[in-house]
Amino acid sequence: MKSKTKEKRVQSMTTGKDKSSGLDKLIAGIASLVALAFFGTLISTFITTSSYGTLATLVLVVITWKITLKILKNDPNEEKRAEAQNQWAMQEKEKLQNFRSELTNYTEGDIFTARYLGGSGNNFDKNSEVIVGQGKDGIYFGDVYKKEHNTILIKDITLFEISGEGTVTTNAGVVGGGFGVEGFIKGAVVAEIVNKATSKTTTNTFLRIMTSESELYFHTSEREPAQLQILFSKVFVHINSLKNTKANATGISDELVKLHSLLKDGALTQAEFETAKRNLLEG
Repeated sequence: MKSKTKEKRVQSMTTGKDKSSGLDKLIAGIASLVALAFFGTLISTFITTSSYGTLATLVLVVITWKITLKILKNDPNEEKRAEAQNQWAMQEKEKLQNFRSELTNYTEGDIFTARYLGGSGNNFDKNSEVIVGQGKDGIYFGDVYKKEHNTILIKDITLFEISGEGTVTTNAGVVGGGFGVEGFIKGAVVAEIVNKATSKTTTNTFLRIMTSESELYFHTSEREPAQLQILFSKVFVHINSLKNTKANATGISDELVKLHSLLKDGALTQAEFETAKRNLLEG
């Protein structure tokens, strides 16, 4: 109840301020109108030709009246809205600064900016700007717009692919030529100048990350595939380890099936089977 009463008081005070602000502007406008009309009359008395003095007075009156109308049309809440927008901008700037200063708590080494292309099982907006880097326990993703820190743990990553042509330089493809040695040299020089002036370097690298519950696609123009292979070395080591573990498990399973078949066929005694199985499982 007290909070509601307090809110009503604040609203009434705000409304009263808005009304008084509008009234003050009205009084100021009328006062300026009267003052300029008075000064216009004085001016007319000092001008020899009375028609010119009257014309000057009318012009001043019209100008003052337009100014008064403009003052009255001004929104009394415009200043408040501008102040609120400035406060919001300052808060967003502070959030971004805090977000970037916190990156060192989540990342190790190099970071780069990428664009989220799409996928499933995540909270990123399509085409959103994301800061990517090697995290302390996985791959780090920082949502620049939402100011959120995210990490996919290495142990949860089942697939990690880096692809793309990397950095490519293109130009107009002009080839020099001409009659004789002199003509060839001139043509070659012109071709070199044109190709340098029209050359364009672009980098296109793509990342695909999968877990048991999500799939993400990213594009970056800041790093080449080879650079990211080095940056995310921990991830590739983990994935290779998983592959080897699965391969070993498959091999052991196949050997156990063979041993059981030999036992069933009578080629192995129970004691021989148990010994062979123990040696297989213990490596």
